[in-house]
Amino acid sequence: MATTRTLDPGTTVVAPAESYRLTAPPGTSIDLTDVALQSLEASVANLTRTAVARLSARRVSLRFSAVGATAARSLEATWTSIGAAFAAKVDAKTVITQWMVGGVVNANTVYAVAVVSPRVTGNVRAIVGFWGALGLGIGIGTMSIIARWVRIGSPRA
Repeated sequence: MATTRTLDPGTTVVAPAESYRLTAPPGTSIDLTDVALQSLEASVANLTRTAVARLSARRVSLRFSAVGATAARSLEATWTSIGAAFAAKVDAKTVITQWMVGGVVNANTVYAVAVVSPRVTGNVRAIVGFWGALGLGIGIGTMSIIARWVRIGSPRA
């Protein structure tokens, strides 16, 4: 059972915090290390070696962390894994992500399924490139046609 907890300025979170949903008052900066959270809402979040399922903040700094989904105005990530990142400005260094959506993305070795941004600078590597996606699509299409033929030709009880 998850516990919802609102942090006051200067509050220290004592383990176990695995099931916490933390909400900080506006203007509060949170620094967390070595914890796992279901959700975190703060103005500024500085996370090191932390896992968060859902993260919402104006400014986020991640180091050696894992995040399921994050929404921020400014996101700075170093050696981090992110499921989906939505931010106006993204600075990423050695990051693995499924989806990265941003206004400006500055990337230094980012591995992603998709990066959606009008301006991307740096080194972004697609996990599935054009030829891989084309081959996968042709394979799935061919297998669905074969499965349909097999189903039509098999006797029904």
